[in-house]
Amino acid sequence: MSKVAKRLISLVRPGNTSIAPPTSNVITQDTAAKDLFPTDHTNNVQFEILDEPLTLARATVPPSVNLYVRRGCLMSLYNSLGLSSIAMSHQWIQPQKRLLRYGRLNISIYLKLTGADTLNCLVAPNFTRSNIFSWLGSSTSPYRTLCPLTLGGASDWFVFGKDSIVAFESNSSLKLQEAPFKLPFRTESVLNHKYQLLQGRGSVLLSGSGSVYKINLKDSTEEVIIQSQHLLAISGLNSVDISSSATEYKMTEQIMKKISKPKAKASAGSNTKKIKLENIDWYKLWINIQYYASVSSNFLKSLYTGYLNGPNRYLKVKGPRTLLVQSSPNAYLSATPQPALFYPKDSKYQTQSEALPSIKTSESKNYLSYVSMEKDGKLLFRSTPDFKETVEMIEKAKDKK
Repeated sequence: MSKVAKRLISLVRPGNTSIAPPTSNVITQDTAAKDLFPTDHTNNVQFEILDEPLTLARATVPPSVNLYVRRGCLMSLYNSLGLSSIAMSHQWIQPQKRLLRYGRLNISIYLKLTGADTLNCLVAPNFTRSNIFSWLGSSTSPYRTLCPLTLGGASDWFVFGKDSIVAFESNSSLKLQEAPFKLPFRTESVLNHKYQLLQGRGSVLLSGSGSVYKINLKDSTEEVIIQSQHLLAISGLNSVDISSSATEYKMTEQIMKKISKPKAKASAGSNTKKIKLENIDWYKLWINIQYYASVSSNFLKSLYTGYLNGPNRYLKVKGPRTLLVQSSPNAYLSATPQPALFYPKDSKYQTQSEALPSIKTSESKNYLSYVSMEKDGKLLFRSTPDFKETVEMIEKAKDKK
């Protein structure tokens, strides 16, 4: 009989083995991260700066209210009813005046946003530049921060700079208009004539170079001296009040000598002494020398005073009013990333110390030697790594004594 091979299979019930649950990217509700788009409803446009640095702002817009955002500055957009309920279009804001004043059209393009429900968006001061400086590896766009401004209707504002207004709401009260052009042969205010006038009530999001700070002058007795380039915005009762609130201030006053131009003919009664006819030409020459010497002296004094004051222009502003100042209006940042000072040991880059060639050091036996003199006067040199042997012999000799 042939033997049939049998194969036995046993089924064993597994024990309580623990299996790791699959990982998930879902963030739990108790996370510490802040919600960028809250569900709270509001009746007014609100700009809120999000943490440090002040380079990102959240705009909360009520339903059916228009919000204008500078082109390129809109970072994110959210609406609880969906993006299809948001009306978006591009609008030109006073392109003719801005083209004539700044020589650019792109600063007039704004994105108009309107939502059927409460609209939330993130705004950042992203002003693109395309010029020869960016090609060479440097950026002419300074580091900018945001500053919300709420107008209550009691005062007007001058806002200086073509990139100062990032976003604003559109309503029947708030008015934004370019300053009138500077007329020749007419005394104008010492303030920069390139500004935008804000009137009425509403919310505006400003952008300043560097950090933005507020100076509050409570009454007419308070004054402040500020460099004109650092002035971002200034308030007043009206445009006339703002224009007359500032005067030019010089750190070093120029002391000028009064000059009177010499007369063509010398009067006979002007001198008590009699002047001979042959000396009249010498008298005129002396008067002319004094005149031109005074003119030259005043010219040299003006050059010296201008050198002391420097190219900066200072303004003295009197209250009551509020000023917004920016810390670095002419900052130039490098567009090329700087190399790190330290790299990990396994990095393919070397630190500056590692890149330097190693310095070879000589052994001590190459420059330490014993010198002995023989009877014939010859000197013998014997190299040694150290003088340890000789020192021990001297120590033993001292102990024997």
